Parts: sequence; structure tokens; C-alpha cells
Amino acid sequence: MASERYAGRWVSPSREPMHNADGSTAYLVRDFTLTRDRWTLELSAYGDNTSEQSKLFTAKVEGPYAVTGSSSKVSGADEVEFGFERIHFTPHADFFIGMLNGAGAGRGNWKVHEAQDVSATGALFFAPTSKYSREYDLLKRDGDTLYFGKRPADNNMGSPDRRPQALAPPLARRS
Repeated sequence: MASERYAGRWVSPSREPMHNADGSTAYLVRDFTLTRDRWTLELSAYGDNTSEQSKLFTAKVEGPYAVTGSSSKVSGADEVEFGFERIHFTPHADFFIGMLNGAGAGRGNWKVHEAQDVSATGALFFAPTSKYSREYDLLKRDGDTLYFGKRPADNNMGSPDRRPQALAPPLARRS
């Protein structure tokens, strides 16, 4: 369908604040690569808005996607289904090690800066791909700017009725 119009690399223009339930704030950088029918997201979380040393974790998620039609709720946006095939998680801070080992994430024996495949087990807010294999989202392109749907507070977009009805902050095209 319209997948070609979204092909490219799309990155957060700056670190995006994410307010945690405990009152703290983390900062996210979304780095998406979309082809005609595949997507990859490298999501990096930081403890502050400027320091590279404050990197907390990186998650890499990938799978197929398809544009399924025009959105009836958000003008100019398309409805999209994103499949989850693989999820890799890399902790960059020591305090994640105990949490990941205690949760049975990956193959265990976690180490800082070492990625593990967590597709089968999940990790933190990522569910196993056997339980959460698809998201129902939006995409809207405006020149060199790309918008996804705004994620709900519970992060669940796993059924058509959970599809966002508003757009998230924009991503900028990168070469």
C-alpha cells in the first residue's frame, strides 16, 4: 500500500522526556529504520537530558509492518500494524542487572553493555513476542518529519481498539 512513503531512517530530534510512575524522568531517543515492509527501532533511555554517560539501556526491536488503510480518527495519518519478531535488550547501568536476572529475562547472567535476545522472555516493559506480537499504530509523514501514534499510559497497543487517536512528538529524517 503506502509503505514506500515511510521508508527511511527517522530519529528523535532531541531526548524526549518520559515521566516514570515513581516521579522520576528518563529521556528517550527513538531511532527507527523503515523499509517497504520491515521496521527496526533502537530505543535508548538516559538518566538526564545531555550526558552520554547517563545511558540506562538500549532496546532493539524489529519485525514486519504493513499500512492497512487511512485513519478515520487522525487526519492525514495511516493505520499501521507492526509485528514483533525480535527484541534485544542491553543494560548500560548496573542497577538493571539484578532486575533482569530476577525477572528471568533473556538467558540470565546479564552484564553491563552486553545485549541479550529477550524475544522469548521479555524484559522490563517488553513482553515476550509470543504474548505481544503485534501493535496497532499510526504513521503520518509531513516532508522530512514522521509521526507515530501517541502511546497510551499503559503502553498497550496490542489490539485494534487500542490504536492511538493522537500523534506522538515528531521524528526527523536522517540519511
